Amino acid sequence: MRCVLFDLDDVLVDYDRSVRVQHLATAIGRSPAAVHEAIYDYGIEDAGDRGALDARAYLAALSTWLGGEVSKAAWIAARRAATQPRPELLAPAEAASERATLGLLTHNGVLMTGHLPQIVPALFLLFARRAFASAQFGARKPTPTVTPPAYAAH
Repeated sequence: MRCVLFDLDDVLVDYDRSVRVQHLATAIGRSPAAVHEAIYDYGIEDAGDRGALDARAYLAALSTWLGGEVSKAAWIAARRAATQPRPELLAPAEAASERATLGLLTHNGVLMTGHLPQIVPALFLLFARRAFASAQFGARKPTPTVTPPAYAAH
C-alpha cells in the first residue's frame, strides 16, 4: 500500500449540520430555519461543493440570501463547532502515515480545505498539503475527474 485516501465528514470526523446551522444563526442573528434554507435548500452549499462558487462568492451568496453578512470567521467557527474528530480513526490514520502517503478528499468547498487547520487542527498535520475538496476539481465524487493529482497515477 503506497497511498491511502480518506474522506472527511462521517469518516474521520463526526459532522452535525444542525450545530453548524445553529452556530451561524446565532452569529448573524437569523433563525436556524432561515440559515438551513439558505445553505441547503437554495443550492449554495451544492454550488460551493462542486466548485461553482469560490470562497468569496460562497460567502457573498449566503450573505445575500440571509440579508446579513456571513463572515469567513463566522463560517469557520460554525464549521469547527459542527466538526468533531473521531479519535478511534485518528490513531489508525497516524499509523498508516508511517507506511503510506495519506490524502484527504472531501465533498466540500474550498473554505473547508483552505481552513482545515482552524476547523480540525488534529487532522492538519496528517493531511497538510494533501487535503482536497471536490470544489477544486469542479465535480463531485465519484466522477473520475475528481482525483487529486498526487494520487492519479497510483
